[in-house]
Amino acid sequence: MEFRSIIHQSFIPSLRYQTDHRLANLRVIHDRWIVSYFLILSVRNLPMSTTDTIAAIATPPGEGGVGIVRISGSNVWKIADEMFQGSENPSSKEGGTFVFGKVIDAAGAEIDEGFCLIFRAPKSYTGEDTVEIQGHGGSVVLRKILRRALDAGARMAEPGEFTKRAFLNGKMD
Repeated sequence: MEFRSIIHQSFIPSLRYQTDHRLANLRVIHDRWIVSYFLILSVRNLPMSTTDTIAAIATPPGEGGVGIVRISGSNVWKIADEMFQGSENPSSKEGGTFVFGKVIDAAGAEIDEGFCLIFRAPKSYTGEDTVEIQGHGGSVVLRKILRRALDAGARMAEPGEFTKRAFLNGKMD
C-alpha cells in the first residue's frame, strides 16, 4: 500500500506534466501550421517575377558519375544557346528532348561535354522553361558549368527556390 502511494505521488504527476507539455507543443505546432498554410495560400496568389532566370547545381555534393546544373526562367534559351554547343541549339528543340554537345566558356573553350535536357513550360518541374545541363560529376566541373550560367545572365537560386516556383506556378499542392 505504501509502495503504491509513493509511485502515485512521484510518477503520475510527472507523467501528467509530460503529457500536458507534449499536448501544448502539438497545439503550438498545429497553430503554426495553420498560420503557415494561410500565408502560403496568400503568397500563392501573388504575381511572380518571370524576368529573372535562376541556376543551381541539382546533384548532391560529392563525387559521382553525372552532375546536373538546372537553369529555369524567362532567359533560359538565351543562356542555354550561349553556353551549350551541340548539333542544334537548345532553343530550337521541342520539350522532352535533349541535345548532346559541349558546355563552352565565353571564349569558346570546352568546359565539359554532356547533354542538355529541354523542358518547355508548363511541362517542367517549375512550370517555366527549364534546361538541365548533365555533364560529368565532380564539384570542379559543376562549379565551372554553374559559373558559366551565372556569367551568361542567370542568378544563383536560393535554397528551395525551384520548389518554391513549382508551388507558386501550381505544379504541386
